[in-house]
Amino acid sequence: MRATEPQIAFIKRLGDERALDESLAGRLAGLLADHETGQVELSKAKASEIIDWLDKLPYKAGGGAPINTDLDLGDLGEGRYAVGDTLFLIQKPEAGRWAGWVFVKNGSEYADERYGSQKPGGKYRGTNADLISTIVEDPMGAMRHYGATTGRCGVCGRTLEDEVSVARGIGPVCWEKVS
Repeated sequence: MRATEPQIAFIKRLGDERALDESLAGRLAGLLADHETGQVELSKAKASEIIDWLDKLPYKAGGGAPINTDLDLGDLGEGRYAVGDTLFLIQKPEAGRWAGWVFVKNGSEYADERYGSQKPGGKYRGTNADLISTIVEDPMGAMRHYGATTGRCGVCGRTLEDEVSVARGIGPVCWEKVS
């Protein structure tokens, strides 16, 4: 099976933030370019091996490393949240390799930026900890703010279509689930 686009994007991000010597960085860039042009087919299994390998390498000097926090996102529900103008997407896979993890991403519709994550039983590692702590303190308020700000449901992300839903930031079907 061919490597997925999220795997390729993750490999690129890890390659950018990890300390690779020039030779390895060149080989990785060449492999990814050959995969994108179809000259080489990178399998899902091989992509997973590359991700595991890159993830064990140290970060580049001077940045890139996630910030350790004492935030616990375990009780925070999956959904979309806003604090001020910053939008967040919280994902909590229930099955597969990432079951039990919490992923915090940019919640803008077309953004593909990851802010951080939390391993099962661990604490959040990433950026925007001050804003995320605001979400932890008032998740429903931050979810409602997302909906009111974007016109999209804070739970599922669908467009809000009536005044009541826009006012509460959550659509009628999702409101039944969270209220």
